Amino acid sequence: RARELQRLQEARDLLARRRAEQNRQAIDRLGEAAEELVRDQQQVAETVRRFPGPESDKRAEAFGRAMEQKSKVFEGLNVRKKFVGSFCFTFVGAGAICTTALTHGEPGLVGIALAHGLMMAINIAALGQYSGGHFNPVVTIALWSTGRCGTAQAVRYVAAQLLGSAAAAFALRALLPAEVLGAGSALGATLPGAAMTAGQAVWIEGILTFILVLVVFTVTVSSGGARNLAPFAIGLTIGVDILVGGPLTGASMNPARSFGPQLVGQNWQDAWIYYVGPLLGGVAAGWVCDRLLLSGGAKHR
Repeated sequence: RARELQRLQEARDLLARRRAEQNRQAIDRLGEAAEELVRDQQQVAETVRRFPGPESDKRAEAFGRAMEQKSKVFEGLNVRKKFVGSFCFTFVGAGAICTTALTHGEPGLVGIALAHGLMMAINIAALGQYSGGHFNPVVTIALWSTGRCGTAQAVRYVAAQLLGSAAAAFALRALLPAEVLGAGSALGATLPGAAMTAGQAVWIEGILTFILVLVVFTVTVSSGGARNLAPFAIGLTIGVDILVGGPLTGASMNPARSFGPQLVGQNWQDAWIYYVGPLLGGVAAGWVCDRLLLSGGAKHR
């Protein structure tokens, strides 16, 4: 028993050292960013001091243009990440549904939930750095509605997300064999169950999306959120939501995920459910988090 206690203590010490190292690295990154900002400000101040008058104004204006160009390049990178992330999520998620139709139910609902959840976790881990990590129009709109995303920025992000999903659906239609497309998969479209009314489907989509956006805000937006756990937390939330809502509505929670298969398959029946429900649930979650739950988080200026 003493050896077991010793091993337990050693494991705790190792975990504590790893956490301390992660905290140190995070602090170092913040310090580097702060130092870069201070250097930029000092450069402007030095230019004004050394070159008073019109020459100073010209240099300051040139510096401003350079910083604006740098910001545009950074924003363009973010938009491309949204497109790629949405493409991957729709291709894998809708593709898993198509594969299940081909294999007569295997691996089934659990496999579909895992495909969606793991792909979103991978997206956030691989593409989320410095881009906000939101690959869902509802998340973008919830951030915009709470003042954490500019209007033009939100429009660009949503457009990239929708285009990425459409490109994925076109790729699936072009690459999947005819027996898959004809096996009742509907190209992986999200559809309400036969026993569901439109009203019930809207409510379920709204509640599932409320849960998802709640997790996104509390993990990634809150100043006290466990951002290092964001891929796991958000991916797992998508997975468990699909386990509950998949047989009922398809558990979209993401208008972009629904849009691509709807567009390519021209399957617009009950399509409005997957826009109205998630939008209402996502905006409601954003409001609840902003007013009642968040301990902080930078807002767009």
